[in-house]
Amino acid sequence: MLTLGFSVSSTGQTIDTRVQKEIDILRLSEIDTLLICSIPCVGCEPIVTLDTCPYDEPPCYLFWKKSTNYYLQKIDFCKNYKPVLLDTLNALSFYLSHSSKIDQEEIKPPTYLKSKNEEIISSVDHTWFYEITFILKDKKVFKKISHYDLTFTTFDNGRKSMYDFYNQHTKLKKLVELIDQIFTDHKFEGL
Repeated sequence: MLTLGFSVSSTGQTIDTRVQKEIDILRLSEIDTLLICSIPCVGCEPIVTLDTCPYDEPPCYLFWKKSTNYYLQKIDFCKNYKPVLLDTLNALSFYLSHSSKIDQEEIKPPTYLKSKNEEIISSVDHTWFYEITFILKDKKVFKKISHYDLTFTTFDNGRKSMYDFYNQHTKLKKLVELIDQIFTDHKFEGL
């Protein structure tokens, strides 16, 4: 049985343990094709509104395939939400169609050559990341995609990142766009 390594905080049942419990339940139903996504923001202030859970941990989203149907469930520190039936074009189906390519891709940091032997790389200390884990039977692939690296195009001096074209044409970029669209399109109701 495949289990995920998550950290457990001292504040009680964390999102990670709730996600693992849901995965264990799905495994008992012989579901072995999953995608787990969270979007933490390193160095950012948490945004708390009246309709969100008042904890700093970002929600986690669990996609799975059962027979020919795809589902999505939101899990946050406060509760689990009802699973939502997805259309056939979704993050998990996209990954399954392009897994060999996605498994090999990495989003590269903004870079330009200052001279023959000197690269200039831009980074920030606060950005959000798409942390995505793909589980296919006993195979597990993890991707951490920086929003900053994915969206950066031009340095202050006008130089273009040498990786901008590559980053924009990856399947990982398309996957992130699908995830963003799915999260925008779906409303989640508590259990």
